[in-house]
Amino acid sequence: QMELSQNYPNPCNSSTTIQFHLLKDCEIKLVIHNILGKRIRVLESGTLAAGDHQTIWDSKDDLGEPVCSGIYFGVLKAGSGEKSIKIVLIK
Repeated sequence: QMELSQNYPNPCNSSTTIQFHLLKDCEIKLVIHNILGKRIRVLESGTLAAGDHQTIWDSKDDLGEPVCSGIYFGVLKAGSGEKSIKIVLIK
């Protein structure tokens, strides 16, 4: 139903690109979580068409505040599936 590619660059220091591919049109949510599982930022939410997509995380939270260096996870939920990637942020 979906493919989630490793972000690049990784490690990153200010922004990173996340690419994913949907096999069919579906409702998705792409969220950044910290290592404790707390939601940091919703990057994408809504119905997207099948095909290739990409988004950039600017290492800020939902309030627009920069986050600290550390390990984060990009979690893509599409339909009933879920995939995640590990993102290393070094500032």
